[in-house]
Amino acid sequence: MNFISPFHLLYFLPLAALIILLYLLKLKRKELVVSSTLLWQQVLRDLQANAPIQKLRKNLLLLLQLLILLFIVVGVARPYMSVRALTGENVAVILDASASMKATDVAPSRFEAARKEALRMVETLGAGDKMMVIEASSKTRVLTPFTSDKRTLKDVLARAQAKDTTCHLREAVVLALSLIKGQRNASVYILSDGAVEPIRDLRIGGATIKFVKFGRRADNLAITALDVRRSFAAASEYQIFVTVHNFSDREREINLELLHNNQLAKVRPMKIPAQRSTSEVFDTLG
Repeated sequence: MNFISPFHLLYFLPLAALIILLYLLKLKRKELVVSSTLLWQQVLRDLQANAPIQKLRKNLLLLLQLLILLFIVVGVARPYMSVRALTGENVAVILDASASMKATDVAPSRFEAARKEALRMVETLGAGDKMMVIEASSKTRVLTPFTSDKRTLKDVLARAQAKDTTCHLREAVVLALSLIKGQRNASVYILSDGAVEPIRDLRIGGATIKFVKFGRRADNLAITALDVRRSFAAASEYQIFVTVHNFSDREREINLELLHNNQLAKVRPMKIPAQRSTSEVFDTLG
């Protein structure tokens, strides 16, 4: 134990000596002549006890007064104890909000399952732990910086929504690593279905990255570009330009269907290599 004002402890010695001196002072008594001292033996013992040269008798009141004085002096000296504080965990949660997270192979959807997992992580935050939430879609957004306020974290997670866009996951991971750089007990949790391009050349430093996958498969196909324009040949006709990306690790053969008023208008067979995109044009459309 240490003291902020240790010199105040020196006050105990003179104050304690003063209290003891009060018990040693000889009382002033009036002298009287008596015929016998037989009944005055107790008085004589009191006179001996009050003589300064005599030893102090055991006195509970004196001990209590010295003990109270000791507590007062120690309190004035302001004691403190140095302890090694426990560093809380700093958690960065990346929530995939791309279109593939709307898939319902996990009820009610991949995104809702990821949200539920993020809320569970909020509930398990301990004293000193902090969490930040990053939304990853076509744009990376920090929904909330590091905070230990569970209500704030729950609110931003409740307002998060999946979007009809791709996911730039690498950008979100790089951002998370930059924000937790230099912090102890740092972890990055990626809540995603894995339907993204592989992340390469990533320096994680001393952080820990954990991937939590949602969905039974990641061989997703998605329309990543769509454009409608008038035909150059005839002003009354239209052309539709479509790009389909294959996020899986195997080649896929599909039929790209164009529907008009829920009726099948055209079909184009497509062969898309793994992790590649293929474009198609529907023309001569009235």
